[in-house]
Amino acid sequence: MLAHNLTTQQIAAARSLANEGRTAEAWQYLSFHGDSYADNAAAVTGLPKAGAFGEQMNVLVREHWDLTAGRGAYEAKFETVAREHLSNYLNIISQGPNFPTSEQIEQSYRDAVINNGLPVKTAIDGVITQSILSYLVDWPFLLRLENERVVPSTVFDDITMLEASASLYMTGHMTLLALM
Repeated sequence: MLAHNLTTQQIAAARSLANEGRTAEAWQYLSFHGDSYADNAAAVTGLPKAGAFGEQMNVLVREHWDLTAGRGAYEAKFETVAREHLSNYLNIISQGPNFPTSEQIEQSYRDAVINNGLPVKTAIDGVITQSILSYLVDWPFLLRLENERVVPSTVFDDITMLEASASLYMTGHMTLLALM
């Protein structure tokens, strides 16, 4: 576990941005206050100032959603899922002194995806976790999540390694084509 130093006012400020529909800015606000996961979430949600890496991550997620949930799912539901995930995340932060663990992050994202009628494998974290790639590197490492926040998880055990690996391969291929 990694303690955060966020005040009640700072958590309220992030929640206010989220309530205004400014999800990427809320994530960015948290990142400015020491949250490494929030830094990446801001990039994935398409924050324009996230630079080339942010754009690439956004394309990766968009292509993954198209593959796993169908064309148009990203446009129709991504913002809603992102807001719900952020709300879940802020609830965890406001309930204790620690940043969410990798398992809590996975559960939050999974819940947001399922609550919006999407297949569980739409949560790219789960696909990375369950793929053959996870034997080399997992999403917490890719996103530079602090070691203190990384804990064992069974959140995505219902996604098979074959299913996850095939999905991740296709997502990578589609992303490369989209970026060319």
